Amino acid sequence: MKLRMFENADSEIIAGWVLSQEGMYKWSANILDQWPLKPETLSEHYSEGIKNKTVFPVVAVDDDGKIFGHCFLRFPYEDKTVGRVGFVIVDSSVRGKGYGRKLLSLLEEFAVKEFGCTKLSLGVYANNIPALKCYLSMGYIPDGRIADFECKCGKWKVLEMMKDLGADGILYRKAVRSDLETIQEFVDKAKVVMESQNIPQWDQIYPTEYDFGGDVDKNELYIGEIEGKPAVCFTLNQWQDDDYLKVEWKNSSSDFMVIHRLCVNPDFQGKGLGIKTCRYIEGLVRANECRSIKLDAFTQNPICLSMYEKLGFETRGYAEWRKGKFKLMEKVLE
Repeated sequence: MKLRMFENADSEIIAGWVLSQEGMYKWSANILDQWPLKPETLSEHYSEGIKNKTVFPVVAVDDDGKIFGHCFLRFPYEDKTVGRVGFVIVDSSVRGKGYGRKLLSLLEEFAVKEFGCTKLSLGVYANNIPALKCYLSMGYIPDGRIADFECKCGKWKVLEMMKDLGADGILYRKAVRSDLETIQEFVDKAKVVMESQNIPQWDQIYPTEYDFGGDVDKNELYIGEIEGKPAVCFTLNQWQDDDYLKVEWKNSSSDFMVIHRLCVNPDFQGKGLGIKTCRYIEGLVRANECRSIKLDAFTQNPICLSMYEKLGFETRGYAEWRKGKFKLMEKVLE
């Protein structure tokens, strides 16, 4: 599989992958704004950018030379270190089979090799769940910016996402049992750091490898890695302690998720990884079509409290547990 530059003759094939007016807007916003989509509209849209070398549309082809994907790369800034990805689409007959990830991998290689890109950004509609899941799996993380978009098919939310292609790039995945020893090692290191900061939140009783093992067995534990090194872990599910049930949550429905045991490896602390991970979690929650996130935060942990408040979490109540008082917090997603 490889990339090649877009040719006008590709327009007819690509236009055939756009199966509905709603699909067209999710793919191209209101930039093309024509339904049914005519192939020449896409060619005409690219013509000036190709001529001026401000837009670089590409197609992905398989080993037989058949096109299976298309997107473009442009540069918001003159130095071309940050690229912007758009019009990401794959052949409608192969969707759900990993071709979107293959297309993005090829584009990332192209962006780094040809232009020296260090970051790529893109926008995705919050209701485009397959695309959101694809981008999250490739390491694109919501950066906190959300905009409104209105088209003939309705009013939608646009999420801005960013991927670091350099040494600070992080990839999240579901943890497996072979990760448990490594995770517990950096969690134990984090406990020592918290003790040195007079934050008596975690100890030898909790959390342990037994807790994380249960999370793995339920397929609820995630690990984030930077250059193959474990940097962060968290558990995401719908389990709530009984004290959660006593709280009046803003989102009283069942479409919520709860964060547990979020821990940044001390070797990677102080780099904003906690905030980045929480934004990734927001993406996961949206991809699961849930409306809010809940968590509990130790009142003697000012670092975490500050981070969650900065991210828009609000206190809904309190709980008294073995280690002391905890805030029960919630963020309702726009």
